[in-house]
Amino acid sequence: MESAPWSLGPDNEGYKCYVIHVASDQYITGFRLASPSPIQGEVQLSMTPTVLPLGNMDCSMGTQTGKLIYAASRGTSAIEFPNGKGVHVAAGSSLLVNIHLTNPTSATVQDSTTIEGRVGTAADVATPLTMFLAGTLNLQIPADNLPHVQTGGCGPETDQHLVAVIPLMRDRGTHQAVKVIIGTDTTSLLDAAYDPLHVSYSVLGAEQHVPPGGKIRVECTCVNDTANPIGFGDSSDSDTCLTGVYHYAADASSSDVYACTLNQTPDIVHDEGKRTS
Repeated sequence: MESAPWSLGPDNEGYKCYVIHVASDQYITGFRLASPSPIQGEVQLSMTPTVLPLGNMDCSMGTQTGKLIYAASRGTSAIEFPNGKGVHVAAGSSLLVNIHLTNPTSATVQDSTTIEGRVGTAADVATPLTMFLAGTLNLQIPADNLPHVQTGGCGPETDQHLVAVIPLMRDRGTHQAVKVIIGTDTTSLLDAAYDPLHVSYSVLGAEQHVPPGGKIRVECTCVNDTANPIGFGDSSDSDTCLTGVYHYAADASSSDVYACTLNQTPDIVHDEGKRTS
C-alpha cells in the first residue's frame, strides 16, 4: 500500500490519520511495518466500505472506521497468517491509517508510515480475518514503582475463533498474559515479558475457539516510576492495557473495535520488588 505522509512540530505529540482508496480486491496474507520512524508509536489500520475523503488529517487515538485489520507498535515484527486465512479488502473500500507520534526534539519531523501487505489471491484467503482489541480502558497504576496487574477482557456473545495476538502497551508495561477461560479450563495464548521497543505477534499454533459463555482475559503488569498516578489515555504520559486479536466469527457484523474492553474494572495487585531498569 502507499505510504501515509505526516509532519509533527518540535516538542509535540499527536495523532495523524491518512485515508487511502482501494481500487481492486486485495487478499492480504501478511503485514509488515516498514522502517518506522523513531518518533512513531502505535499504528492502526482500519477499513470501511464507505468512501472517505482522501488525504491526511489530525485525529485522535479513537479515530477508526469500520473494522480494524492491523495494529502495531514500535519494533513490531511482521506477521504471516496461517494457510487459508488473511484479510480481504474489497474494491471500493477506504483504508484509514492512524499513527501516534511523539516528537521530543527541537526540530519538526517529516516522515511517512508504510504498512506493507503480502498480497495473495482469493484462494489464499478462504477465511477472512479482522481484529478487535481486548483488555481494559480503566487503568489505575499508582505512583509507587511497584508492579500492578490490570485485568480486562470480555465474554463473547457469539462463537469466536482466535488466530493471533499482539500485546499493545506503552513504556510502563512489563508483562502481558492473555487467557481463554471456558468453564473450569484455562488456555494460555500469551504469557511473556513486554518490551515496548520490540513488540511481536504471536500466531497461535492451533486456532482457539471461544464459544458463548467463554471468556477472553487480558492481564497487564505495569510499573509506574513517575510522581503521578497513571490511567488510560491517548498521550505518552498515560498507558494502555490492550491486546490486538485476529479472529473470525460466524457473526462478524460488529465493528466496535473496543467491544472486548467495555465495562471492565482492573484488579490492582501488588507484587514484591521494584523495577530495576
